Amino acid sequence: TYTIMSEITILGANGWIGSALAHFCEHKKDHKVHRVGRRDLTEWMSSASVKAQDIVFYCIGLTSDFRNKPHETIKAHSTILSSLIQQVRIDNLVYLSSSRVYSRAYVGTENANLTVNPNQSSDIYNISKLLGESLVLSIPNPGFKVARLSNVLGKKQPIHTFVGQLLASARMHRQVTIMQAAATAKDYISLDNVVELLYAVAFYGKDRIYNIARGENTSHAYIAHWLSLFDCQVDFAHAETHSIEFPMISNDRISREFSPRLVDPFNSELFNSFIP
Repeated sequence: TYTIMSEITILGANGWIGSALAHFCEHKKDHKVHRVGRRDLTEWMSSASVKAQDIVFYCIGLTSDFRNKPHETIKAHSTILSSLIQQVRIDNLVYLSSSRVYSRAYVGTENANLTVNPNQSSDIYNISKLLGESLVLSIPNPGFKVARLSNVLGKKQPIHTFVGQLLASARMHRQVTIMQAAATAKDYISLDNVVELLYAVAFYGKDRIYNIARGENTSHAYIAHWLSLFDCQVDFAHAETHSIEFPMISNDRISREFSPRLVDPFNSELFNSFIP
């Protein structure tokens, strides 16, 4: 027998990342894991009893169609969070944000000044995430932390993601058209690395904001070559002059504190596990 050192609650446990995180934590010793889906959230908040050593992961988010669902986006990223912080006594919380907040920044470091444009409908995602971050960081408690996730890739990749859409076309038609230029590049990190790092941030993190990123950009040209290894024909809809520059996301903080073994997420499992 052993004594349960701390309980872990995953809010948004029905989601792709939340589910993977719950699965990872359940295989750790000395933890009891509570999976809380969106439908059960109100009931959990009204009856939750969270001890000082317990960890809460806020994995609730809207990742697709946010341009057409502004109110749902704000609710998921900040309104529910605000109610949670007010209603439930929590000492340790990790809020899952996104490296998308760097889209208008010059550098991708955790202390960078960030810019948003309310005239752009796509920025409502960034604005709502940053509001959620501000709520978390306004709590004068070092146990309240923010994890800015890069583009996550892994087993059973969701179809609503950029790579998920490419995989759907590749698996069904063996032909892919990438709508951006080949030189366009983004940071991608494996789902396995993400859950390992979220756990490390929650239990051992010394700072309050962490980039969960691989720390290098992968070009669309590289993705095209990778897809071609699976007998897929890949074309580009735009010339090189239409390439998009995303800032390099710094992973110095996680590298310094946790020394993770970051892997290339573009592997055969990513392709073969995809369900069209």
